[in-house]
Amino acid sequence: NKIVWSNDQKFVILTESIKNKNDKFYKLNLENLTTSELKYQNKNKINAKNLFFSQDNKILYFTSRGKLYKMIIEE
Repeated sequence: NKIVWSNDQKFVILTESIKNKNDKFYKLNLENLTTSELKYQNKNKINAKNLFFSQDNKILYFTSRGKLYKMIIEE
């Protein structure tokens, strides 16, 4: 599993690796301790690495198999 903290320390994004499937993404809100799954659709198999946020925490960037991807993070 991989994890990245938001710049404001209010939430983290976790990924769960599942053999032969896309990684699953979860958002853990550290203020109220709720977790939600983030849906990410892509035709390529995603094995997310090098996770980081934009300065405003609205976009999660990550690499997978040598390509750069981005995910819009809902508030």
